[in-house]
Amino acid sequence: LHLAASEALAGMCEILLAEGADTNIQSTIDGAFSLHHAAQICSTACVRLLLRAGTDVNAREHNFLTPLHFASSKGRVDAAKLLIAAGANLEARDRQGTTPLRLA
Repeated sequence: LHLAASEALAGMCEILLAEGADTNIQSTIDGAFSLHHAAQICSTACVRLLLRAGTDVNAREHNFLTPLHFASSKGRVDAAKLLIAAGANLEARDRQGTTPLRLA
């Protein structure tokens, strides 16, 4: 699911989710979730699928970055809009105290 989300493979994400893939598993490499990767590359189709599947919109990776931090840091406006509409915390702070708004 991480690979499919990071490559914007919405069809593959859909299949994996239909087969019961867990959306709330962290990567052993950076602690990110599939939603972080989808938001970072602005795969709005994958972001929508993952949110509908119940992914935690405010999940944090090892440095306390949320998917909105990932989207904001890359200027991914469409992904950020979806995350905000789903309840992403605009004031979430990473390890350095930086919010997604500051990264935008």
